[in-house]
Amino acid sequence: VLIAEDCTVSQMYMSKVLSDAGFQVDIAGNGQECLDAMKLYQYDVCFMDFHMPILSGVEAIRSIRAHELRKGLLPLPIISMSAGSDVEKNLCMECGANEYISKPVNKTQLLRCSQKWAHLAKVDSLISKSA
Repeated sequence: VLIAEDCTVSQMYMSKVLSDAGFQVDIAGNGQECLDAMKLYQYDVCFMDFHMPILSGVEAIRSIRAHELRKGLLPLPIISMSAGSDVEKNLCMECGANEYISKPVNKTQLLRCSQKWAHLAKVDSLISKSA
């Protein structure tokens, strides 16, 4: 699981919840670090903060989706996060996020989304390998 989040308190909370549930967790402190990490490693799911420095969540999602298209990669499941308005939610979904959760996130949201999307990523990977 890749957590793209610039708030260290949120990073620590999310990382602890997901690690305790058995997920391997990497953290990116801004959108550019997220983009760099996903080019190096294949993640099952990414939690993407909307408001981040250097490259916003929306810009990072757009860059990730463009990279996947250029390389013919399966889409990385991206769960966008924000404490903002419905406008932010709609923008995230329009630019390619798979799901949106409101901040502050809680343990139930994190685990539900991680398990749902990580499972689907594994199934997609198996299907593409057998095709």
